[in-house]
Amino acid sequence: MDLGDIDDVEKLLLGPSGFSSLSLGCTNEEEGTTALVDRLKEENANKGTPSKSVVMFDVKPADGDTNLSTMEETVRRVNGGTGLVWGPSKRIPIAFGIHKLRIVSIVDDSVPVEELIEHIQSTHEDLIQSVDIVAFCAL
Repeated sequence: MDLGDIDDVEKLLLGPSGFSSLSLGCTNEEEGTTALVDRLKEENANKGTPSKSVVMFDVKPADGDTNLSTMEETVRRVNGGTGLVWGPSKRIPIAFGIHKLRIVSIVDDSVPVEELIEHIQSTHEDLIQSVDIVAFCAL
């Protein structure tokens, strides 16, 4: 399942203002819905798979010296079972030359997102300060 470009996913989940809106883009009736959600819903329905959600995470580095490429590789190696697929990502400046990683994933409802976040943070404390959910949209 291909999510495409991170900027398109951000516009879909966060809206044109860039701020999270729980209703924006989550249903076909909402203004601002793009073909991406329709395509993902269709793929999900055709496969007869469990319900899925698109989750956008912000992963903040432990300090300013953390290598974001290494941090991203570490996050992508985390496997929540067969129900987790990592999608596109990008680096976003925070302040003073420090960047955070924004990464999108598709998760089955069988994957406990809170446990996934705890696992990422606790097993990689040397690289990762925190993991936050930016947007969560059921498909």
